[in-house]
Parts: sequence; structure tokens; C-alpha cells
Amino acid sequence: MAADIKVAKIIDALPDYYVLSAGDDDGALVLTGQEPILAWALDREFYIPYPITQGGMQVDAPVLRPDQTVAIGGAAYWLSVAEWLADKQEELAIQRKQKRWDVVRKEQGITEKAGQEDKPAAMVSSAKALIHGVLEAARTGKVRP
Repeated sequence: MAADIKVAKIIDALPDYYVLSAGDDDGALVLTGQEPILAWALDREFYIPYPITQGGMQVDAPVLRPDQTVAIGGAAYWLSVAEWLADKQEELAIQRKQKRWDVVRKEQGITEKAGQEDKPAAMVSSAKALIHGVLEAARTGKVRP
């Protein structure tokens, strides 16, 4: 995705900004890394700042700020690293549950394909209903209010 970003400008980063990484430790999510941000790349279209670390430009990366809050671009915000980790843990639990459910459904032969009886009946658009009403009135000579 970083290849899709057109960079307008690169600016130096202030100290105490870090890209965080998390990993699994016996079922618990723990902080595994804190890489310093060297600079920021500003997106040409929306001027969204993307952190640049030793590993390159990071997209959708959680950033630890000097006030100890965590943010991902302008899309998400947490008051602390602990809150971010808890939210991430919950997200992973949901993903694991979905994977288990997919395995069970596959074992039971359940597919995603819906039969004709599962599909909703075709709905008549309001324009078709209006035309039908006018034609019916013309045919019968009766006008309904």
C-alpha cells in the first residue's frame, strides 16, 4: 500500500514519537517493539502524515506520541498503550472466533451460497408501480386516490 501513496513532502519528526508493534505471548498480546520515527511523509492528496522509520514508510501503523497516547493516522485513537493492546486483543479474539466458525461450517458442509428460497422477492420500483397504476386506471376507467 505504501507504493500507492504519492508523497508531497517529507518533514523531520520530533523526538519521542514511535511506531509500535505487538505480538502474541501465550495468548496475550504484548508490546514487542517501539521503533523511533525519523520523519513523516505527507500524502499529496489529503496531507495525511505517514511515519518513516528505519524500516521505511509505515502505513496504518500505531504511533506512540509523547503524551503516551496511541494513534493510527486520523482514523483511530487510544488514551494509552494498554488501551491499544486491549483493543487489539479483542480484535484478534473476534478474528479467531470467525476462523473457528469458518472451520466448523466447512466441516458441516455449509456454504455461503444462498438458495432461491433464501433470496428476497423482487421488488417493484416506484416508477414501475406508478406506470402499472396508470395503465390499470386507463384500462378499467377507475382512478384510485
